[in-house]
Amino acid sequence: MYLKYSIGFFLASLAQGGVLLLASALGVLVTDIRVSFGAAVYFVLAGQLAGYLLWYILDNIKQIGKMLPWVIGLFYGLIYWVVAIAVLRHFVKVPKDMVLPTLLSGMVAFIVYGFVAAYSIKRFLRIEA
Repeated sequence: MYLKYSIGFFLASLAQGGVLLLASALGVLVTDIRVSFGAAVYFVLAGQLAGYLLWYILDNIKQIGKMLPWVIGLFYGLIYWVVAIAVLRHFVKVPKDMVLPTLLSGMVAFIVYGFVAAYSIKRFLRIEA
C-alpha cells in the first residue's frame, strides 16, 4: 500500500519538477540553483515527506478528507509553497525584476504537486467526496 502512495508522490514531484523546468526554459523562472543528483534526491525526498504529511492529514481529519481533490491540492500546494519559500529565501538569489514571475511559477508548481498528491491519496484511501 505504501508503495502506491510513494509512486503517487514521486509522480507529483515529477509533475512539479516539470513545471519548474518548463518555467525555466521559458525564462520565467530565474534562479542560481544548480541541478545535481543530490538536489534531485533532496527534491524527491521532500516530495515524499510532504506527501505522507498530506496522507496523514487526510486519513485523520475526515472533514478535510471529504473535500474534492483539487480543493485539497490547491490549499496544500499553497501551504507547501509558503513553507518552501520561507526555507529557501536565504539560499536562492533571484534578480529583482524576476521576483514576481519566479514566485508565481513556483506557486503553480507547488499547486500542481498538491493536485497530483491529493488525487493519489484520495484514489488509494477511497475517500468519497
